[in-house]
Amino acid sequence: MDSPPNRNHEQETGNGKGRRSSMRRGILAFGLAAFLGITGSDLMQNAGGATMHLYLVRHGEALDEGQDPQRPLSDKGKKEAEKTARHLESFSIKPDRIFHSPKLRAAQTAAILERTLHPVHGAEAAVGLLPNDPPKAWRKRLKEMDGSVFIVGHMPFLARLASLLLSDDAEKIQLGMATGGVICLSRDKKGNWSLQWMIAPGQIK
Repeated sequence: MDSPPNRNHEQETGNGKGRRSSMRRGILAFGLAAFLGITGSDLMQNAGGATMHLYLVRHGEALDEGQDPQRPLSDKGKKEAEKTARHLESFSIKPDRIFHSPKLRAAQTAAILERTLHPVHGAEAAVGLLPNDPPKAWRKRLKEMDGSVFIVGHMPFLARLASLLLSDDAEKIQLGMATGGVICLSRDKKGNWSLQWMIAPGQIK
């Protein structure tokens, strides 16, 4: 299943009502596209007026600690990451940079994305991206960025960061993410964040 059409959120206000309205439209767009089976490269076009696109990527499936204490990607996890990377490449998504958690499974997922998507500034490990790290530091850091940025990490951190950006509350919106899944958010000129689409490897044809 391809991802839903992006929406123009230039007119969103900076208050909580604007953020909630933006979030609801993104979720409805995702559900409608899935229901209708919409496909095509037009679905992945940039949101009008967006100054930044943020792709939150969960690492692929990893081995259990009993199998390997470092928890590298399993064979399935490598395939998940590769499938997601190829899907994003098919829509000509070009990252400016990829940040990833220092944990091995996230670093391996980021390396697969880097090989496939060729980010302008490469991929690098970053602090503050561990599973239970508070997301406020990254909200602040993202304010200083623009363009197309990938963050490869873990649950619950990724879902909490998305919730914080969309609603100003890290616990308010409960988003699920499959291993190898992606959440795409966009930020408009007024600094408001919108949910554009979500995708999991199992939904990719």
